[in-house]
Formats: sequence, structure tokens, C-alpha cells
Amino acid sequence: MMKSLLLLAGCAVAAMGATITAAGDPGTTPGDLFDIAQGTVVNSNSPVLGGLDIRDIFGGTFAGGVEAGDVVFSDSNTSPWTGSNNPLDYFVTFTTSSPVTLAGYTLNLIDDLNDTANRTVTRFRLFASGNSTAISDVTILGPGQTDYLAAYGDHEIAVSDSFSGVTASTFTAVFTANPNADAGAIGPRVTELDGFAGIKTQGGVPEPGSLVLLATGLVGLLVSREWHRFRRAAKR
Repeated sequence: MMKSLLLLAGCAVAAMGATITAAGDPGTTPGDLFDIAQGTVVNSNSPVLGGLDIRDIFGGTFAGGVEAGDVVFSDSNTSPWTGSNNPLDYFVTFTTSSPVTLAGYTLNLIDDLNDTANRTVTRFRLFASGNSTAISDVTILGPGQTDYLAAYGDHEIAVSDSFSGVTASTFTAVFTANPNADAGAIGPRVTELDGFAGIKTQGGVPEPGSLVLLATGLVGLLVSREWHRFRRAAKR
């Protein structure tokens, strides 16, 4: 019994943290706390390529053309995140219409569709106003991983994370560009950033919070079963 309990507890621990999966176009996402339609405004950001609009990260449809719905940051980052002043750190600071309690997010990213590191992100961080420590810090491409296709089997990926609720109205998202990208295609491409008050599933796969709840429930069932087995044995 103890061994089984430890195995299930280990599953619960392993389930915590971010998940990264291959993903298609996110489309319209119900319950998105960051959506422009909910009154979110962008305060400041690193430059984006001409003709594109940073608000499209948050469900906007302001830009047209081949990049409609996506945001591609400029290859020359003249305004990097002030937390590092590293030209590879692109950022956007935004404010929701009123304070929200954020418990998770999903970030959709897509490369240049040419099997290279172009337009990819190696690390993502999310900060809440007044907190110098990131509420989420995810390594997307680690040592030896050069591109999404090699690491995750697709040109487009979804990065999801869930955590204890954080209440704020202003957030900063930081996207670290891939230094292995070509100089003329180093600015990251971001499809969507959605925030949630609860647990969201991507393609029907439970996010970490859901898996923790599932593992906890299984532990409870196992304890109950073993307890009743013990009681029956004691009566013999």
C-alpha cells in the first residue's frame, strides 16, 4: 500500500509545472482574462514589425495580410525588457480593465515554418505588477534544443502553466528570442497569450492542476480501499 501511495504522490508532484505541446491555431478562447474585448490595454512593448499590432497577442484582429492574427517582434530590439536590458528579451506590459485573479495561462507560438530556429522563443516569463519574481518562468528550448519542430514535433506549440491565484491588473510578459536564429529573423512570433482564472485544457489534455486533482483523487480511493480491506481482515 505504502509503495502505491508513494507512486501516486510522485505522479502528483510530477504533474505540477508548465506543459508544452504541439498545437494548432487557438482561435477564440472563452474565459480569457487578457482579451482585448474584456478591456485589456497595452501600456508598452518592444517594437514589432511594420503593419502588425501588438494587441493581436490578446485576441485582437487589427493587422491584416499574411501575418493576420500573429505578432512578430522586430529583429532590432531597440526597447528590450528593462529587467535585463538584454536585446534578446522582448516584452509587452498590459493592464486589464479591473484586477483579475490569474491562475494560469496558455501561450501559442509559431516559428518561420522552415525547420530552423527563426522566430522561436527559448524562455517565457510572466510578471504581475509590484512583484519582481516571475509568477511563471518556463524554459521552452533548453540546451541542445534548437527549434520547435525538433523538440516538440511541430512548428506551432502551446505553453501552458497553472499556479496559485495571483491578483493584479498589470502584467508583463517577457519572450526571450533564440540566439541561434538568423539575424534577419530573430524577433519572436507570438500567436496568442490567454489568461485564466481556473484550469484550461489544451486539445482535451488536462493541464497540470487537473492532473494534480486526478492524482489526489486516486490516492483517496486507494486509501479508502486499503482501509476497508484492513477492517475486513481485522474482523476475521
